[in-house]
Amino acid sequence: MPLKFLPKILFYKLIIILSLMGSASVCQSRAAAFTPIMPDDQASAMHRGVNVLDDDPVQKDPNAVRFQPRMFAAIRDAGFDTVRLNMHPFAHLRGNMIDGAWLAMLDRMSSAALDAGLTVVLDVHDDNSCQDSVADCRAKLRAVWTVLAPRYRNAPNRLLFEILNEPHGIL
Repeated sequence: MPLKFLPKILFYKLIIILSLMGSASVCQSRAAAFTPIMPDDQASAMHRGVNVLDDDPVQKDPNAVRFQPRMFAAIRDAGFDTVRLNMHPFAHLRGNMIDGAWLAMLDRMSSAALDAGLTVVLDVHDDNSCQDSVADCRAKLRAVWTVLAPRYRNAPNRLLFEILNEPHGIL
C-alpha cells in the first residue's frame, strides 16, 4: 500500500519505530566495537588464563571440533578471565588466504569466548613448523596475520593477537 494512503498517525508511528530501530542498531554495533585501552589496563584484566584448542581435532578438520563453544562459560565460572586460542592456521593456508571453514570455526570460538566475558588471545601455535625455514615462517605468518588482523580489527579490546607462540630454535 502506498504511504500516502496510510493514516497520518500510523505514518508517524512507523517513522518513529524505524528511527528507534536504526539508532538501536547503531548503538549496539558501537558498543561491541573496539575502544582504545592502555596496555597496562588490558594486562591487569588478565589474571587467570587457560589454553584451549591446541590438540583438538579441529586443527585438522574444522568440523571435527571436540571443544564446544558452550565450554567458555564453564571456564569463566571456574574463575578464569582469559583464554588463549591455540591456533594452527598454517595447515589451512591456501596461498595467501585461509580456508573459510577454519575461519568460521575461529569466529565461532572467539565470539563465544568474548560473549562469556573472557579476554581472548589468538595465538598462532605453529612455532614448531617454523623450525625448517625462517623465510618460510615469515611468509606464512605474514599471510595469516594479513587475513586475521583486518578480520578482527573491530573486535572488542579484549581480543588480543599473539603473533607466534614461543619462538625458539632458529627463530
